[in-house]
Amino acid sequence: MVSSIDLSYIAGILDGEGTIIVQKNRQLVVQITQNDKDLLLFIQNLLGGSISGTTRKTGNVQYMLGWCSVNAQAVLRELLNYLHLRKSKARLGILYQDMLNSRNHNGKYTDDELEAIGMFRESISSA
Repeated sequence: MVSSIDLSYIAGILDGEGTIIVQKNRQLVVQITQNDKDLLLFIQNLLGGSISGTTRKTGNVQYMLGWCSVNAQAVLRELLNYLHLRKSKARLGILYQDMLNSRNHNGKYTDDELEAIGMFRESISSA
């Protein structure tokens, strides 16, 4: 179990350096981008996720820790009470993933479901 102190710390990092988005493929994604890989390894040790790195034009490496779909939702649930700036996006992300999880769709959505997904995507983008 992750301590409330660690969750508060990680929530502060997500508030400042993170994103909560729905990708074009309708997948919920939570990411933290950071130059300090050790910080991301610390968070990964507590909450899981995948780390990747990109070399910038300056030669510095920028790292990203990310979670997708139900894993992203689980992280948002863990951090929700500690978030400030991204709390509304986190709530929307949790609801969005709940909506996707609530049915067995065989990869096909009804028009109403597609409209709801679009509205959630717009809401998360503008929150």
